[in-house]
Amino acid sequence: MAIQTINIGTTANDGTGDDPRTAGSKINNNFTNSTHAASRDVGTVNGNVIEASGVAPLHTEAELSNVIGGFFRLADGSAARPPSMGTYDTYGFKFPRQSAGYGSALFLPYSSSPSGNITLRVYASKTVVKDYVFWNSENTTVDGSGFIKAASPIVKLFSDKIESNDYKEIETCTFERVDTGHYIIKGAPLLSRDGWYIETLKDRNNNIYFTLDYEELEDGLHIKTYEPDYSTGRATNGEPVDINEGRFVTLRFEEDKIEE
Repeated sequence: MAIQTINIGTTANDGTGDDPRTAGSKINNNFTNSTHAASRDVGTVNGNVIEASGVAPLHTEAELSNVIGGFFRLADGSAARPPSMGTYDTYGFKFPRQSAGYGSALFLPYSSSPSGNITLRVYASKTVVKDYVFWNSENTTVDGSGFIKAASPIVKLFSDKIESNDYKEIETCTFERVDTGHYIIKGAPLLSRDGWYIETLKDRNNNIYFTLDYEELEDGLHIKTYEPDYSTGRATNGEPVDINEGRFVTLRFEEDKIEE
């Protein structure tokens, strides 16, 4: 029902406006009609109007799964947050549904920590069905051939330098060029054992620019690159050769586990 407006007449006391009873009835209807915001209390209970300028209501997972819709906040370290969110406060929005316990919620990280990833959680019967983690600049990287890959601590190895992403595990890494095609990355953890760990360059025909060997030694990660030798059919190591100018090898390292 639309909001009802009181007829106040054309001029004062001309007798053309609503009588007091009709005016009072319109006022009551505006406040008691469930389709009007004026009929709702401000608060965190289902059906309440959210205070736009205030802090999002703090919920537990049990409460959140039962909320029909609206903004929410989960406490620092709460077990209710998705594993992809890290350990910081988590904010988000529960998309409205007619029935409590169903629908989906969008979780947004409070911190810029690489472990805080945007996540969409789906609910059914107050139970978490699945979490969908959005790919973004924190959890992906683009390799030297332009392909998007899952990321963690990443170091880009050039012929004369290294570039790393914003992970504490590799923030103190150093670079040394020992000789042609021989480089050492010092101060890094072991290469990742979960998925990919080295991505080398390929041309538009999917041919490699160089072959590569590596050793994880006490003084660091040794990377050696060679001219491909096709004399026996399959590419083997030829003479040492530097990484192509302006190109890089992508190296993925182990990430410290987040303590829940």
